[in-house]
Amino acid sequence: MRRPNSLCLIGLLALSLVCSASQAEPSPAERLVGLLSVITSLHATFEQSSRSQGLQAGEIWLEKPNRFRLETVAPLSQTIVSDGDALWTYDRDLEQVIISTLSNRIDTLPILLLTGDAGKLVTDYRVDFFEDEIQQYFLLHPHDDQSVLGRLSITFEKGQPVSVGVDTATREPTIIDLKVVPDSDVSETLFRFALPAGVDVIDDRTD
Repeated sequence: MRRPNSLCLIGLLALSLVCSASQAEPSPAERLVGLLSVITSLHATFEQSSRSQGLQAGEIWLEKPNRFRLETVAPLSQTIVSDGDALWTYDRDLEQVIISTLSNRIDTLPILLLTGDAGKLVTDYRVDFFEDEIQQYFLLHPHDDQSVLGRLSITFEKGQPVSVGVDTATREPTIIDLKVVPDSDVSETLFRFALPAGVDVIDDRTD
Protein backbone atom coordinates (compact mmCIF):
# COMPACT_ATOMS: atom_id res chain seq x y z
CA MET A 1 0.00 0.00 0.00
CA ARG A 2 1.32 3.41 -0.93
CA ARG A 3 1.83 5.73 1.99
CA PRO A 4 0.25 9.22 1.58
CA ASN A 5 2.62 11.96 0.61
CA SER A 6 3.44 14.11 3.66
CA LEU A 7 3.37 17.29 1.57
CA CYS A 8 -0.15 16.45 0.40
CA LEU A 9 -1.25 15.90 3.98
CA ILE A 10 0.20 19.26 5.03
CA GLY A 11 -1.50 20.96 2.10
CA LEU A 12 -4.86 19.40 2.91
CA LEU A 13 -4.49 20.39 6.56
CA ALA A 14 -3.67 23.99 5.65
CA LEU A 15 -6.62 24.14 3.26
CA SER A 16 -8.91 22.77 5.96
CA LEU A 17 -7.73 25.40 8.44
CA VAL A 18 -8.27 28.19 5.89
CA CYS A 19 -11.78 26.95 5.11
CA SER A 20 -12.64 26.70 8.80
CA ALA A 21 -11.37 30.23 9.45
CA SER A 22 -13.31 31.64 6.52
CA GLN A 23 -16.48 29.92 7.70
CA ALA A 24 -16.04 31.24 11.26
CA GLU A 25 -15.30 34.82 10.23
CA PRO A 26 -18.57 36.82 10.06
CA SER A 27 -19.16 39.24 7.21
CA PRO A 28 -19.37 43.00 7.95
CA ALA A 29 -23.16 42.85 7.55
CA GLU A 30 -23.38 39.91 9.99
CA ARG A 31 -21.22 41.77 12.50
CA LEU A 32 -23.48 44.83 12.30
CA VAL A 33 -26.71 42.84 12.57
CA GLY A 34 -25.29 41.05 15.59
CA LEU A 35 -24.43 44.28 17.41
CA LEU A 36 -27.71 46.00 16.53
CA SER A 37 -29.81 42.98 17.45
CA VAL A 38 -28.45 43.04 21.01
CA ILE A 39 -29.84 46.55 21.52
CA THR A 40 -33.43 46.26 22.72
CA SER A 41 -33.51 49.51 24.72
CA LEU A 42 -31.13 52.37 25.32
CA HIS A 43 -30.80 55.69 27.16
CA ALA A 44 -28.14 58.19 26.13
CA THR A 45 -27.23 61.84 25.95
CA PHE A 46 -26.15 63.09 22.54
CA GLU A 47 -24.64 65.93 20.55
CA GLN A 48 -25.61 66.30 16.90
CA SER A 49 -23.57 68.47 14.58
CA SER A 50 -23.88 69.51 10.93
CA ARG A 51 -22.72 72.43 8.81
CA SER A 52 -26.22 73.74 8.10
CA GLN A 53 -27.73 73.31 11.58
CA GLY A 54 -24.73 73.67 13.86
CA LEU A 55 -24.63 71.89 17.22
CA GLN A 56 -27.68 70.40 18.90
CA ALA A 57 -27.62 68.60 22.25
CA GLY A 58 -30.19 66.47 23.99
CA GLU A 59 -31.22 63.18 25.52
CA ILE A 60 -32.71 60.06 23.97
CA TRP A 61 -34.53 56.95 25.11
CA LEU A 62 -35.35 54.12 22.71
CA GLU A 63 -36.95 50.71 22.69
CA LYS A 64 -37.44 48.39 19.75
CA PRO A 65 -39.30 48.33 17.51
CA ASN A 66 -39.21 52.01 16.50
CA ARG A 67 -40.19 53.54 19.81
CA PHE A 68 -38.16 56.48 21.03
CA ARG A 69 -38.19 59.84 22.78
CA LEU A 70 -35.83 62.72 22.03
CA GLU A 71 -35.54 65.83 24.19
CA THR A 72 -33.46 68.62 22.68
CA VAL A 73 -32.46 71.98 24.11
CA ALA A 74 -31.75 75.39 22.55
CA PRO A 75 -31.20 76.46 19.84
CA LEU A 76 -33.99 74.03 18.81
CA SER A 77 -36.10 73.07 21.82
CA GLN A 78 -38.16 70.05 20.87
CA THR A 79 -39.69 66.86 22.20
CA ILE A 80 -40.03 64.08 19.62
CA VAL A 81 -41.90 60.92 20.59
CA SER A 82 -42.70 57.75 18.64
CA ASP A 83 -44.90 54.90 19.87
CA GLY A 84 -43.88 52.80 16.85
CA ASP A 85 -46.77 53.99 14.68
CA ALA A 86 -47.28 57.72 15.21
CA LEU A 87 -44.75 60.51 15.65
CA TRP A 88 -45.31 63.62 17.80
CA THR A 89 -43.02 66.61 17.28
CA TYR A 90 -43.48 69.31 19.91
CA ASP A 91 -41.75 72.64 19.30
CA ARG A 92 -41.71 74.39 22.65
CA ASP A 93 -40.77 77.79 21.22
CA LEU A 94 -43.61 77.74 18.67
CA GLU A 95 -46.01 76.04 21.12
CA GLN A 96 -46.96 73.68 18.32
CA VAL A 97 -47.38 69.90 18.04
CA ILE A 98 -47.26 68.08 14.69
CA ILE A 99 -48.59 64.52 14.62
CA SER A 100 -47.61 62.33 11.69
CA THR A 101 -47.36 58.69 10.72
CA LEU A 102 -43.92 57.34 11.58
CA SER A 103 -41.74 57.20 8.49
CA ASN A 104 -39.09 54.55 7.92
CA ARG A 105 -36.84 57.06 6.15
CA ILE A 106 -33.46 57.19 7.83
CA ASP A 107 -32.68 60.53 6.12
CA THR A 108 -35.41 62.22 8.17
CA LEU A 109 -34.87 60.19 11.38
CA PRO A 110 -31.32 58.83 11.73
CA ILE A 111 -32.32 57.24 15.04
CA LEU A 112 -34.09 54.55 12.98
CA LEU A 113 -30.62 53.09 12.43
CA LEU A 114 -30.80 51.89 16.03
CA THR A 115 -34.51 51.17 16.45
CA GLY A 116 -35.41 49.62 13.10
CA ASP A 117 -35.02 46.18 11.54
CA ALA A 118 -31.29 45.48 11.29
CA GLY A 119 -31.84 42.74 8.71
CA LYS A 120 -33.73 45.12 6.42
CA LEU A 121 -31.02 47.73 6.87
CA VAL A 122 -28.23 45.53 5.56
CA THR A 123 -30.25 44.49 2.52
CA ASP A 124 -30.53 48.15 1.47
CA TYR A 125 -26.86 49.00 2.07
CA ARG A 126 -23.45 47.53 1.38
CA VAL A 127 -21.59 47.27 4.66
CA ASP A 128 -17.85 47.84 5.13
CA PHE A 129 -16.11 47.22 8.45
CA PHE A 130 -12.84 48.06 10.15
CA GLU A 131 -11.69 48.31 13.75
CA ASP A 132 -8.91 49.48 16.00
CA GLU A 133 -8.00 48.46 19.54
CA ILE A 134 -11.01 50.31 21.01
CA GLN A 135 -13.80 50.79 18.48
CA GLN A 136 -15.56 49.03 15.60
CA TYR A 137 -16.53 51.14 12.58
CA PHE A 138 -19.23 50.32 10.04
CA LEU A 139 -19.71 52.23 6.78
CA LEU A 140 -22.96 51.68 4.88
CA HIS A 141 -23.31 52.55 1.20
CA PRO A 142 -26.79 52.53 -0.40
CA HIS A 143 -27.36 50.04 -3.21
CA ASP A 144 -29.82 52.48 -4.80
CA ASP A 145 -27.99 55.20 -6.74
CA GLN A 146 -31.08 57.41 -6.43
CA SER A 147 -31.12 57.27 -2.63
CA VAL A 148 -31.61 60.63 -0.90
CA LEU A 149 -28.83 59.58 1.45
CA GLY A 150 -25.17 59.07 0.84
CA ARG A 151 -23.03 57.07 3.23
CA LEU A 152 -24.16 56.07 6.72
CA SER A 153 -21.84 55.17 9.56
CA ILE A 154 -22.17 53.53 12.98
CA THR A 155 -19.37 53.25 15.53
CA PHE A 156 -19.43 50.84 18.49
CA GLU A 157 -17.34 50.63 21.62
CA LYS A 158 -17.69 47.74 24.07
CA GLY A 159 -20.84 46.67 22.26
CA GLN A 160 -22.55 50.06 22.60
CA PRO A 161 -23.17 52.62 19.82
CA VAL A 162 -21.11 55.76 20.37
CA SER A 163 -21.60 57.54 17.06
CA VAL A 164 -24.06 57.61 14.16
CA GLY A 165 -23.32 59.48 10.94
CA VAL A 166 -25.60 60.34 8.03
CA ASP A 167 -24.51 61.93 4.75
CA THR A 168 -27.11 63.57 2.54
CA ALA A 169 -27.04 62.97 -1.21
CA THR A 170 -25.08 66.25 -1.46
CA ARG A 171 -22.54 64.75 0.97
CA GLU A 172 -23.35 67.04 3.89
CA PRO A 173 -22.59 65.00 7.00
CA THR A 174 -24.58 64.94 10.22
CA ILE A 175 -22.77 63.35 13.15
CA ILE A 176 -24.54 62.20 16.34
CA ASP A 177 -22.20 61.42 19.24
CA LEU A 178 -23.80 59.26 21.92
CA LYS A 179 -22.96 58.73 25.59
CA VAL A 180 -24.93 55.73 26.80
CA VAL A 181 -26.29 55.92 30.35
CA PRO A 182 -25.56 52.47 31.85
CA ASP A 183 -28.17 50.48 33.76
CA SER A 184 -30.88 53.02 32.97
CA ASP A 185 -34.53 52.02 33.20
CA VAL A 186 -36.43 52.84 29.99
CA SER A 187 -40.04 53.24 31.06
CA GLU A 188 -43.02 52.46 28.85
CA THR A 189 -44.51 55.87 29.68
CA LEU A 190 -41.68 57.64 27.84
CA PHE A 191 -43.22 56.63 24.51
CA ARG A 192 -46.61 58.18 25.24
CA PHE A 193 -47.09 61.85 24.47
CA ALA A 194 -49.51 64.01 26.44
CA LEU A 195 -50.54 67.18 24.63
CA PRO A 196 -49.57 70.29 26.62
CA ALA A 197 -52.39 72.71 27.32
CA GLY A 198 -52.85 75.60 24.91
CA VAL A 199 -50.66 74.34 22.05
CA ASP A 200 -51.59 74.35 18.38
CA VAL A 201 -52.03 70.83 17.00
CA ILE A 202 -51.47 69.84 13.38
CA ASP A 203 -52.47 66.26 12.63
CA ASP A 204 -50.90 65.10 9.36
CA ARG A 205 -51.86 61.45 9.67
CA THR A 206 -53.71 60.26 6.59
CA ASP A 207 -56.23 58.25 8.62
